[in-house]
Amino acid sequence: MGYVSDIRKKVGKMPLVIAYSVMIVYDAKKGVLLEKRADDGFWDFPGGSVEYNETVEKAAERELFEETGLKALRYEFLKVYSGPLTLYRYANGDLVSGVDTVFLCTSFTGLEAPQKEEVASLRWFPLNEDPEPFSPRNRAIILDLRKKFTR
Repeated sequence: MGYVSDIRKKVGKMPLVIAYSVMIVYDAKKGVLLEKRADDGFWDFPGGSVEYNETVEKAAERELFEETGLKALRYEFLKVYSGPLTLYRYANGDLVSGVDTVFLCTSFTGLEAPQKEEVASLRWFPLNEDPEPFSPRNRAIILDLRKKFTR
C-alpha cells in the first residue's frame, strides 16, 4: 500500500481505507496464537498491512512467518472487520479506516515462537481464557472463534 503520505498525494482529502491481513493460528490442544504488544498492552493477532501488489492471502502468510516462524499449510477465510472498529485519525488530520481480512490457519509447520524479538511476545492462548484488555476488533474475532470451536 505504501506510506500514508504517498497515498494522500494521489487521493487528495478523501478518507483512506488501508487493508490489513490477520492470520489466526489455531491448535486444537493449545488454542489460538496471540501476541501482547508492549507498546499498548492489547492482546492482538499476528498480522499487518498488505504490501504493494500483494493479495491479502499472501500478506497473511508472510506476516505469520515473519512474526512467528510458522509456515501456513491450510487456512480459511474467516471474516472482514472494518469501519468503526479500526477507525484512526493521524495527528495531521488524515482519517484512515482499516479493513481487517481475517484468516484462520488450522495446519502449519515451523517454530512455535518468534524467530526474532519484536515489540510483541507471542503465546498460545486458550479460547476459554479472558485476558484483558482486548481491542474491539480482537474481542469480536475471539467471540467468532468461540462460536466456531466451542459448540
